[in-house]
Amino acid sequence: MSGPKLPEQSLELISHNFQNIYAAAHSNQEIIHLVPSLWGNKLYCSSAGWRGRVLRLLYFFANVLVGSAFFEKKLNAAIKATHAIYQELEKFRYRLLDSTYQEYLNARFANSKNHAALPVVNNAREQIQLFYQATYPLIELVRSEKSRKLNTFLHAHFPEIYHKKDKPFYDKTSFKSLRKHVKIMALEGMTAGELPFHIFQKVICKEPIQQPSQVAAKEQKSLLKFIKRIHQAKEQGKFEIELFHEGMKSLILSLPHYRKENIGADLISLEKTLIKEGCFLLEKFDLKHVQWREELQQGCKLIKANQPFYFRDKKNQEHLFELGDSLKGHETTQLPNLYKVFEIFKPHTSQKYEKVLFVVGPNKLCFEYSKLLRSEEFFWALATPQFKYIDPKGRYAIIENLPTSLESIAWHTHKKSKLSKMNRAYAEPLRLLIRFFVEEKNTPRYLNVEYFKFDGKGRLKSTKDCIPSGYLDSIGLEEIVFIAAQGNLPVYQHIIEPLLQASQNRKVLIFFRQSIRTIFSKCPVPIESLARKYGLKNKRVKTRARELQQKALSLKEDCYQAVYHHFEHEGIDKSSLLKSIKKSLLALYKNHKTFGRLWPIVTSTLLIETVELDPQKFCEKNCS
Repeated sequence: MSGPKLPEQSLELISHNFQNIYAAAHSNQEIIHLVPSLWGNKLYCSSAGWRGRVLRLLYFFANVLVGSAFFEKKLNAAIKATHAIYQELEKFRYRLLDSTYQEYLNARFANSKNHAALPVVNNAREQIQLFYQATYPLIELVRSEKSRKLNTFLHAHFPEIYHKKDKPFYDKTSFKSLRKHVKIMALEGMTAGELPFHIFQKVICKEPIQQPSQVAAKEQKSLLKFIKRIHQAKEQGKFEIELFHEGMKSLILSLPHYRKENIGADLISLEKTLIKEGCFLLEKFDLKHVQWREELQQGCKLIKANQPFYFRDKKNQEHLFELGDSLKGHETTQLPNLYKVFEIFKPHTSQKYEKVLFVVGPNKLCFEYSKLLRSEEFFWALATPQFKYIDPKGRYAIIENLPTSLESIAWHTHKKSKLSKMNRAYAEPLRLLIRFFVEEKNTPRYLNVEYFKFDGKGRLKSTKDCIPSGYLDSIGLEEIVFIAAQGNLPVYQHIIEPLLQASQNRKVLIFFRQSIRTIFSKCPVPIESLARKYGLKNKRVKTRARELQQKALSLKEDCYQAVYHHFEHEGIDKSSLLKSIKKSLLALYKNHKTFGRLWPIVTSTLLIETVELDPQKFCEKNCS
């Protein structure tokens, strides 16, 4: 037995009539024009489809012959019949189908199999979705009262219902149940049914998910599987983030005896649990929102027709603005820009809002997600720019402008021991940040020099939410320091020092030196073999060693050729010359105290000059 089914003829009639009422409510005509079928209770939009147009002509001639009473009677009868049939279907669905599905949810929350047979549950799912597809657009329009034409039409035909403060085709309790269940079904569809109901129930009810240990491991595995499937579904473009968010909310509301006044805090609690397990879904792109975002450009004043861009200040005063220049951010094929940023101006003026920026994210929920990550529970490493205003619909935000990027700092220092007071104000926070990452043995998931900036009071902040990656990316940190130093070696050496002193980098530093040494051997050791010797598996470290080795090899060849031709008449010991080049190159690398990098000033010319300072070491004759 598969379970009770909605009567097909009744559902087909409701689906047909609801579509035509909805179409009439959205037509260009000032009032709703519907025509009833000559037999039965079907309704047609008189301005859509050939049947509606033919019936309109027939009733026109009938009105001429017998008056309009015939038409009015047929129309009213069809509308009343539609409402009566709908009510029967709604009660059938709510009492039999919704209850079956809710019983199934209750059992899953309790991690119990004490529910109806799966064929019966699947039948309930199917029938609820069929009802939803047939009725939801019109019910939502009736509920929201957004269509004046429809409101006027329904008031005329159902005055007794409106007199009781109710609405035709709408029962609040039934509607909420329908919408809630369909959203949970959408979540089930995203994950092929893999919803860890009982884990969610424990999170919401503040129950421990730890005893006994084997149960905890099984529950975590179930949670990770859910997260993986959600990510896969999103990558395949199967849903918008808002649907996921609303689905999780509906899931909570379906808990037995749940008190809905706690929904805000409990939704945050559940999403925090998912974030801790690596669910970063709320930073994914929603196609419709991104399409709107891509249309934004300099000079835009409107969110959409007749809706100007605005923000509210601390005193709740409204400020209109238009978009200025778009600020380009770091973007790769692997990491597209999550946010699009614009300067903003007062409309029709050149007066810029200097202290704030306009930001649009990858979806409408990303700013709420970002606020979650800024809570004490997740705060790590650096503060982020303050939100000054978030659009109620999540379309954009106004944030604090961080005026000083690392690449814009003017360094004046030329001696490490004498960092100027102005330069120390920038260099010291960066040095402390590097030390913090080293001590934590961790770096942010998003690591790029563009993300670190100083605010107007000289405080170092990150434009990205600092989410721990789970490992220390020493190469990523070194690249940030190198770019920030802008070729100033003393500044670089001051900031990079914690990275050089880190115990976990000792083998890495030896590995870098050996990658230079080996190019002077008769049988150079390949980088992969050298890395295995020191137990190094990090791909970025090995890539840096190859780059270092390639630069050293080029310098060695250039130096050898130049010195050999310079002193070839003096008699050169080739082996001694190579030793001298090796010694000089390693000395330059060591003295500059870099992390796997030959400083830009180490050129062929400098190496040649260094080697030629002591020609006695490789000349067979007494040359000078």
